[in-house]
This record gives sequence, structure tokens and C-alpha cells, in this order.
Amino acid sequence: MEVAWFAPEDDFVKLNMFVVDVTLALANGNCNGVGIIMRDTEGQMLWAAMGPMNNKSKDEAELRALHSGMVWAVNMKRLKINIETSNMRVYDTIRFQEFIFLEDEFVQVMKLINTLHANNFKDDTSVVRFSFISQELKGTAAFLANYGMEKVPSFALIPEVFDTLKERLDYDMGLAVIDIAPNFREGEIVNAPNLSLLSNVAEHNGGMADEDLSSGRMRKEYVMFVKRRWSICLSRCFLILQSEGCECCF
Repeated sequence: MEVAWFAPEDDFVKLNMFVVDVTLALANGNCNGVGIIMRDTEGQMLWAAMGPMNNKSKDEAELRALHSGMVWAVNMKRLKINIETSNMRVYDTIRFQEFIFLEDEFVQVMKLINTLHANNFKDDTSVVRFSFISQELKGTAAFLANYGMEKVPSFALIPEVFDTLKERLDYDMGLAVIDIAPNFREGEIVNAPNLSLLSNVAEHNGGMADEDLSSGRMRKEYVMFVKRRWSICLSRCFLILQSEGCECCF
């Protein structure tokens, strides 16, 4: 099943993070970008940050972003967290740190993360879940990472939701409306008599029996006719398919 993003369950928040990097620095000097966002069960942004960490590796930058998000969660008493990453090295470093040798770049930041967890997530009211997911489920974090690399001078908090980010948040909740054709007339729809509308369609499709005029077959033929003659108006016509029809098609 294709899904853009899964919202956390009640009382939980979800933290998504992503890091993008390039071999050659951009014109603004950035060679990577970090995007991290925390949302509630309704998909609302609670906290987010973006921007470059140019002196850090891709993996260390993601771990430092994670620590920043966990600090915010502790300060705001949001201690039930779902953390998701698509970086296998970061996932392995956190889950199996007791069994692997930590590279030097990870030692300091992992000490910070472990200390924060040990001193603040220690009773039954706190839960931290860490999961590995596919990159397709991190579209908004990836958007912030790329946006931050291209437009932001340093890693910083996002004070409020801006327009493009709002579109991404709506998309992740299934609320975005896409590919809707604009109304090319004056914004009004003139009702057409159902019988003449259906007869007109029947004419163009080689005739059709009366009993088929209100059937599912008739509606299917109507869509096929509109698509052949006025493909640019298909979305608009389809929305009113089961009512009177659209003047611009006839």
C-alpha cells in the first residue's frame, strides 16, 4: 500500500530527519543540508529545523539533529516519541552501539543522546521508539534538507510554517488537492437538462438504449466522451458527473 506518511498514535509525536549532501559545494558554500521535523497525531508541526552542518559528515549531522529534536521534546514534556530514519548507519549506531566499535565522529554525539535519554526518559510515562523506514516516507524531512542546503546559511529552527512547507504537511496527511483544472469561464456552472445531455453523449457514441441512460454504463461513456473532446476540462466535468453536467463541454 502506497502511503506518503503515517501519523503517530495518540499521545505520541513523530520525529523524521534527513540529510542530503553534494560532492561539490553550492554557490552559497553549503555542501550538505539537514532537515528534521516533529509532528503530532494530526500532522501539525510542533518543532522543526533545517540548514547545513558543513563541518559534519552526513551521519554525524543526522545524529546531532536527532539530539536537538530530543532536547526540544524533553523541554516540552513530550516524552513519547517515534523516531524514524532511512539512514542504516545511524540506525545501527543507535540500536547496536553496545556491540559495535563507535567511530570517533560518533562518540561525542552518542554520549549526548545517551545521557539525555538516561536522565529524562526513565519512567512509565516515557517511550522512545526508533525505526528504520524507506526514504519515500520521509518526503517532508527531505524537502527541508534540500531547502536548507540551498537557501539557509546555517542549521536553525523554523519559527513557523511557510507556504511550501504547509503544502508538504497537507500532502503527508492526504489533504492536498492536486491536478484540479481551473475554471476557464466566469466561475459559474450553468445547469444542463439531464436528458439532452445524455442524449448528446449517446449520439456521439453510436446511440444507446433508453434504459442505459441513467446506468453506470452511461456515466462511463460520458467520461470517455469528455476525455476525447475536452480533456482539459475532464477534472471539472468529473466532479459534477452525477449531477447536471458542465456547460463548457457542450
